Amino acid sequence: MDRAMRLRRILLGTLVAVLATAHGAAALAYTLERTASGAVQHWEGGQVVLRYGLSSFPAEDRRWAFRVLRRGAESWVQGGDADIAFGYGGAVGSTLDFEDGKNTLIAVSEWPPELGDPEVTGAATFTRVEVDSGVVREADVAFNWAGVRFGDERLARDSLDLWTVAAHELGHLLGLGHNCDAPGAPPCTGAGPQQSAAIMFAAVSPGEARRVPAADDIAGLQALYGPAPGPPPVARGAAEPGGYRLETELVGPMDVAWVDADDGRRFEAALEGTHLATEGLPPGTYDLRVADATGRATWIYGAVTVAPPPSPDGAAGCLGCEGAPAGAWVIGLWLWGRRP
Repeated sequence: MDRAMRLRRILLGTLVAVLATAHGAAALAYTLERTASGAVQHWEGGQVVLRYGLSSFPAEDRRWAFRVLRRGAESWVQGGDADIAFGYGGAVGSTLDFEDGKNTLIAVSEWPPELGDPEVTGAATFTRVEVDSGVVREADVAFNWAGVRFGDERLARDSLDLWTVAAHELGHLLGLGHNCDAPGAPPCTGAGPQQSAAIMFAAVSPGEARRVPAADDIAGLQALYGPAPGPPPVARGAAEPGGYRLETELVGPMDVAWVDADDGRRFEAALEGTHLATEGLPPGTYDLRVADATGRATWIYGAVTVAPPPSPDGAAGCLGCEGAPAGAWVIGLWLWGRRP
């Protein structure tokens, strides 16, 4: 079956012309990516499993970048009001492979010029699509970690907001394009607040953030996948001795898992009532992933930290330190308890 590779990229301060569609009385502008045959690009069932090339990111950036990339995916699940879900496929290697069947988010330390000017190109999305049907078989997102300064949730003025860029590129991955600079649609230059608020607006500058889907984004996503079957998953909680107390509005089956905040390893979590045990978790900091029966997920970042307690003489604790109580672990930031 014929397939095509497509490339979309987000630029800093550069406007890119794309096909946009007016929708409804409010003249909402959005883009639906199409193949050469005219088929709309989409994922079967609205389900996409994402993997993260954590080893491609500098060690000092790895934890926060991993967290913020997942926040970009959460933006669409929590605010897109469409029938989509991002699965968690764990961490993969640092090599970008366009034909390995894995949908990978990865940092590139040497930006190839064929992907765009390294000084203005923040990221690029590659999709492998069946030309006749428009079904996406694989998509990868590369982030220009060499030529662009990215920032975390704190939104520094001199940094490009990684959350915004990740959400934008994942919009392309889902089948959306830009929402401006097209015949019959308002141009990007001089765009009004509704248009420029969209995640899929064509350009972003350092210090800007567009993290929540706007009306244009939602209209386009629903045109592809239909409205969400219900409210998005909500989860919260707090560390407690021996584990974590989970509070959620989900009713019925759900998938709960611990994910190592540093290396992406997934550990199954046994939920007993509202209590999640941390028994068996190696020392480390863990995020909690809670997904509903449709696969839509939300994350609780830094839910628990599992580490040896301080030694009896008050020195900093470490695994195997002489005098450290056997089987005792710190749970959360301030609470600790003894494993049975």
